[in-house]
Amino acid sequence: AAPQNLKATPGNNSITLSWQRPSDKDVEFHRVYMHEGELKPGTKMKCIATIAANDSFLNSFEASKLKNGK
Repeated sequence: AAPQNLKATPGNNSITLSWQRPSDKDVEFHRVYMHEGELKPGTKMKCIATIAANDSFLNSFEASKLKNGK
């Protein structure tokens, strides 16, 4: 099941993603993918994190060392 209420909060050279775990208890983890530039059909994205699904219902991830404006 897909995460619910996904939010992206920009920072200085970073972004914080936060979401609520779906009600489906079978979800064990979430993967975060990233791609810089234009996405075209067939473009492969890089998995930058695998995050265990948090039983507390709220999950988050901060990607750092990014370039502002990209």
